[in-house]
Amino acid sequence: MVINTLKSKRKRNTSKTMLKNQFTASKRELYKKYKNSESNFRMLFKLVIKNRMPQFIKKLEISNLSDDLKQKSILALRNLSSFLDTVSAIRINLNKKKNKEYFFYSLNLACNQCRRSAGAS
Repeated sequence: MVINTLKSKRKRNTSKTMLKNQFTASKRELYKKYKNSESNFRMLFKLVIKNRMPQFIKKLEISNLSDDLKQKSILALRNLSSFLDTVSAIRINLNKKKNKEYFFYSLNLACNQCRRSAGAS
């Protein structure tokens, strides 16, 4: 009876350890994917969006669209640029709970700012 109890405890501990290792490996993999996509987003934002946004706005200003449509389009591009600038400035260290809370606060603030700007137009 004692031997069966010891085997059962050992089996449970082994299962817990395996589950813990699988979870941390999965968490690690998810974090690697997040960091990779974060760096890709930052590169895209810096190289493509931030550098080209003023060009798009200038092209819109000289286009033959109606003034109302021009102003709405330019405002939308500026709001998008501001939102992406705010989001790209957010950094997160997943090891600390305070940083996670700050990340979500910053993201929520950026979304609210974008909503407020969209509501003004």
